[in-house]
Amino acid sequence: MHSDPYQERAWKISCLANATLSVLLMLLASVAGLGGVARADATPPINASGELNTHVNLSLESPVGKVQYDITGGTRVGTNLFHSFDHFSVPTNNIANFLNTPVNGDLPVTSNILGRVTGANPSSIFGTIQTSNFSNANLFLMNPAGFLFGPNAAVNVGGLVAFTSADYLKLTDDTRFNSIPNAAADALLTSLPVAAFGFLGSNPEAITLQGSQFKATEGTGISLIGGNISIQSGTPDSGTMQPTQLVALGGQINLVSVASSGEVSAADFMPTSGMTMGDINLSQGATLDVSGNAAGTVRIRGGQFAIADATITADTGNASGAPTAVDINFTGSVSISNTRGAPAITARATGTGDAGEVRIASDNLKTTSSFDSPFPFALIDTHTSGSGKGGDVSITTPGNLDATGMGIFNTMYFIDSGTMGLARGTAGSATITAGNVQLMRSSINTGDFIAQQNGQDSSGSGGNVIITADTFHMTNSAIATDSSGGGKAGGLSVSARDVQINEFSFLQQLGINGTGTMVINANEFSMRESGQIVSGTALKPGGGVTITANTVELKNGSTIQSQTFGDGPAGDIRITATNRFTLSDDLTLFGAAGTRPSGLYTNSLGGLGDGGNAGAIVVTTPQLVMTGGARIDTTTQTNGHGGDVTIGANSISMSGHRLRPPIEEGLFDLGSKLSSGIFTRTIGTTTDSGAGGNITLSVGHSVTIADGASISASSTGPGNAGNIKINAGQQFEMRDSSITTQATKASGGNIDIQAVDLIRMVNSETSSSVQGDASTAGGNITIDPNVVILQNSQVIAQAVQGTGGNITITTPLFLADSSSLVSASSQFGLNGTVTIQSPTSNLSGSLGPLTSKPSQAQALLTQRCAALVNGQASSFVVAGREHLPTDPGGWLSSPLAFAALDESLDADHAIASAQAAMPIATHDADTVSLRRLTPAGFMMGSFADSEATGCHS
Repeated sequence: MHSDPYQERAWKISCLANATLSVLLMLLASVAGLGGVARADATPPINASGELNTHVNLSLESPVGKVQYDITGGTRVGTNLFHSFDHFSVPTNNIANFLNTPVNGDLPVTSNILGRVTGANPSSIFGTIQTSNFSNANLFLMNPAGFLFGPNAAVNVGGLVAFTSADYLKLTDDTRFNSIPNAAADALLTSLPVAAFGFLGSNPEAITLQGSQFKATEGTGISLIGGNISIQSGTPDSGTMQPTQLVALGGQINLVSVASSGEVSAADFMPTSGMTMGDINLSQGATLDVSGNAAGTVRIRGGQFAIADATITADTGNASGAPTAVDINFTGSVSISNTRGAPAITARATGTGDAGEVRIASDNLKTTSSFDSPFPFALIDTHTSGSGKGGDVSITTPGNLDATGMGIFNTMYFIDSGTMGLARGTAGSATITAGNVQLMRSSINTGDFIAQQNGQDSSGSGGNVIITADTFHMTNSAIATDSSGGGKAGGLSVSARDVQINEFSFLQQLGINGTGTMVINANEFSMRESGQIVSGTALKPGGGVTITANTVELKNGSTIQSQTFGDGPAGDIRITATNRFTLSDDLTLFGAAGTRPSGLYTNSLGGLGDGGNAGAIVVTTPQLVMTGGARIDTTTQTNGHGGDVTIGANSISMSGHRLRPPIEEGLFDLGSKLSSGIFTRTIGTTTDSGAGGNITLSVGHSVTIADGASISASSTGPGNAGNIKINAGQQFEMRDSSITTQATKASGGNIDIQAVDLIRMVNSETSSSVQGDASTAGGNITIDPNVVILQNSQVIAQAVQGTGGNITITTPLFLADSSSLVSASSQFGLNGTVTIQSPTSNLSGSLGPLTSKPSQAQALLTQRCAALVNGQASSFVVAGREHLPTDPGGWLSSPLAFAALDESLDADHAIASAQAAMPIATHDADTVSLRRLTPAGFMMGSFADSEATGCHS
């Protein structure tokens, strides 16, 4: 015993060597035929310190070398029994037996056995520690010099067992059982249970297990509380290396490593605030197991934690396990590595009971797997194969969460809390709160996706996934909440500043009986290289997909899909991009990749029932840009209605196409090109097939469609095509593109295009056509801007057997070159009507390009002159200096137009309709009479007094 209890014990390593040498000497003595009995001049491995009336006696010496030391006496205070040892080690084939002896013929009732080691030597445990005649009493063994447990070490204790390198054990009344004997303090000991493990120094000693086999009585526990803790394999006498096993079936396993003074609670094993924590390493096949019919809890606390090819398991059976199955709490980093394709942490439900939760809290979390296998496995596995609920997984790390898998199969799952089997269990949920989350070839499953991969049945419902982070990046990874075997798919929520779903990564929720919602909130959201989001249902409504971000980008075959395979309606897709929404494809990379073009898709596919409605697509953004074949597409193949497309934007730009892959199955049989654009389709074959969805664009400034892009509502079956309505704001321009409603067997949809200033079509087509029988009709086309320009373009509403649609163009100025066509004909049925309500039209056989939009009255150079006629007219006059044209009744060679309207014009808006009854009188193909074109009094209005006003016409 040393007078200074706080002195640094640097010589402990040499003491450990001496203790090991003693063990070797005893083994040699046993081999020499001494039967493991210590020689008279040798120090016994267990020696009482002289306080607390502890006695150690050699009680058993077997022919096979077993040696047992009985530990009796001690100091009793109520149901607590205190022992004190100078040194305490147990060699191989030795047993340290805490023996309860009768008092007055009866065995005293004991709740806790508390032992301390007062010497400077660490305890080397290579044999067995057991209790006899103590029933379910707990054992606490304290040695501030630390512990080394060898490959043959074992425990056989009726209650829980705790090994600690603490300096004192604090009871619930704050009295202390100190490792350094103190008669005054010992006199104050009470019968109350242990409340905390106390540390006085800055460097508590280590606890090491090498292949040890500890099995606590079922329902009890094993606790290791000290400095750094290392649990690894060891080689017993048999010569075969074995992993360490700590087993407390249905009970508790607690590991706590500290590196400073303070206390660790015996209730939840949390350290006092401000303590510096130590390192824990679990490796080489080590197992911590609290599984059982009702599983227990594993708690692990420290500063740094490494799990390398080791397992923590808390699987439950037909009774619900503890609410918390695994609780890992570290102030520093946690790493989990795997080279063998086995889980690192499990809390599975195998029967009717519910599994407990897995909680991980650390500054950083890193998981890696280099095991390459075609069979999926998860590092954290809490799935249910019974009717009970799988374990929830909750991860909190304010730093980085990196989950990385290896190999070509990409079957490593970071988390599997899903379902398997036909017992209709409910999956656990996964909740991640982190600074930065990176999934690299590492996935999360909270449904039956893994079961489907393995070809196994599953009928349970999926769990939710909730991710909150600063950045969330996925590369070649997946998150799936499916329930394709009969349940409801879980919901999925991602909230992060920057969300990236890249390189064939996907988020997926497929549910036979509906799905939860999928909600993503971000500042920057992007999907690249065939990233996918899929939401699908069959019998119940789907939850759909909602994305809210500042910018949203889908690129290179990346898609968001919502679909129904039965009578349940598919969920909607709703995109709100407060700055910009971009859909694009790179033809070089993905022109023949066989993937869908980037875009938004909702489908009613059928298969179970007559078919539900396809989901709607709603986009709200200041700027929508679609290039390279990107699409917004809704389709019904069933009796369900096609999804509507509604877009609200300040500007919309669509351009380009991509080459169709050589072999492409499914819904995209569109010829040699896949155009950028917006599409609604009905391709059902039954007599009551659903109608196609409508397309509505509400735009504040302009719509531009170019380079093969298209807006189309089509029908190839008996369902009518949807309608197209475009309010283009100030300007609508279409080049080398089309807006069409088409029907093969049904009626075509209507097309309505409005713009304040200009609608211009160059080498383009606006068409509503049908090919069906006499009962079908082409849709109507309505165009209503201030100026209409057609250059080598068509506006047609045609039919074959049915009636052609009606075309109505209302504009103050209609300009069409000789190669343009406006037609509402039917090949064999009734023609539709064409109505062009315009005071000025067909001015020339050819048109030159316009470099700017027509100026409004108040924007003219002589605004005052226009104002004198109260804004009732505008003009464009070609004249010599102070003179009118030679013929005031005709045009010069360049086109000229002006409209006289009864309605007012202001500085920013032109009237979009002209008087229907206004005649258009032409003398020949090249001239129009000004006097007949304009109302009486126009030329003699306020302009007549030119000298007085200073206005010259």
